[in-house]
Amino acid sequence: MKKRIVKLLCLVLSMMMIFSVASCGGDDGNDDTGEENDGAEEVESIELEWTEQDEMFKSIAGTSITKIGSPSELSDYEKQVVNEFMERYDVTINWVPMTYNEYTESLPQLVASGNAPDTAVMTDATSLSFMYQGLCMPINEYLDLDDPYWDMDVLEAYSMDGNYYAVNTGEIDTFFVYYNKTLFQELGLEDPYTLYQNGQWTYDKMREIAKAATIYEEDNTTVKTYGIGTHAYEVFILGNGGNYLTYDETQGTYVSNLKDAATVAGLNYLRDLCADGSMDPSIQGFTEFPARKIAMFVERPMNAISNYDLYNTMEDEIGVVPFPQGPNADKPYGPSIFVTNFVPTNAKNPLGGMAWNYYYVRRLIEGENMNDETWLARQRKMMSEEHEAIIYEYLDKCTKISSKLDSLVGWNNYRDQFWSDLIWNHRTAEEVSASMENILNTAIKDTVE
Repeated sequence: MKKRIVKLLCLVLSMMMIFSVASCGGDDGNDDTGEENDGAEEVESIELEWTEQDEMFKSIAGTSITKIGSPSELSDYEKQVVNEFMERYDVTINWVPMTYNEYTESLPQLVASGNAPDTAVMTDATSLSFMYQGLCMPINEYLDLDDPYWDMDVLEAYSMDGNYYAVNTGEIDTFFVYYNKTLFQELGLEDPYTLYQNGQWTYDKMREIAKAATIYEEDNTTVKTYGIGTHAYEVFILGNGGNYLTYDETQGTYVSNLKDAATVAGLNYLRDLCADGSMDPSIQGFTEFPARKIAMFVERPMNAISNYDLYNTMEDEIGVVPFPQGPNADKPYGPSIFVTNFVPTNAKNPLGGMAWNYYYVRRLIEGENMNDETWLARQRKMMSEEHEAIIYEYLDKCTKISSKLDSLVGWNNYRDQFWSDLIWNHRTAEEVSASMENILNTAIKDTVE
């Protein structure tokens, strides 16, 4: 049946605050507003069965939740989800007109004043600072851990001392290797996905292909096309089963994991790519990949494709392949940057916030099963049917793993110093481990104390 789209000014806050609206987005290329609104006035709702997790939210009927964002910026899909949520649980949404960057800066004040939203977004780039500052509340009592829509890889990544602090959103936050299929054919290179199907897609093979795909100008010095590019240096460590940080249960805190063998090997692999000349650490890849300035682009589907509409704007054919399993990894790991939903401390309706978090992830996962047109339109902007099959096949068997390195307090002041000798001076991880360890331990101390 037809549902009306959300009223743009539904209650617009009982909170005595004024926020200016900035034009910037989230710190991780993700925000909570989604795609642009195309102006459609009505969408078709779908019905989902009531679950045991839903039973925990029955008491929120007749209440309201406060949410960051603006209803005028929602996509058709998001408008549909908002309407379905409000009618399903008999809940009203009060919107706080604020961008992601504004909200992350204001969150400590919102929590302290008792005016925190009931649900908000947290990424790996903000997680430790949020968790150690007490900006997130434990959500164990609101979770049915047997519910299949919760991603335990994400829940475990956002846990401390037996408490869970955030849940998955349903978005695909795992990195894949996108490659210029047309360019590969022109260079006579092996197809990475064919190698993957034959069990030959390894770290060594990826490095070999990255070198072969690096193209020089006629002076044989200036690089025209780098073999591989990414902003996420951590993928090479995570795919090898390593990590920079680990949670020490005995100490009840995060500690350095830089001396772990898998971490060291992953760091050296990153160093080797840079030393080979196959990777320029300053190239993130978002504009360089469609311009043929990198041949392989390591990114997540939404950030790699839909944010730049590459299926429609890139002339060359795009291929995708899962990240290879590192030589030290005991199983396939999916390097990820998690984007999660959480309930801020001092939220006035935490159960309502968790109801939104649950419905959002469930609705996204069920969109395909329900053959929902707005979901399909959204999905096809970030992955073709061919790529979707490759991506979901891998997600079904890999263990998602992420790093919280960038969420350490003041990490922006340490980052360049931490990476410089490895990626620019091409010194090995063993040579720079002591200095990297000192920097990391200082940042950890600043975060946990």
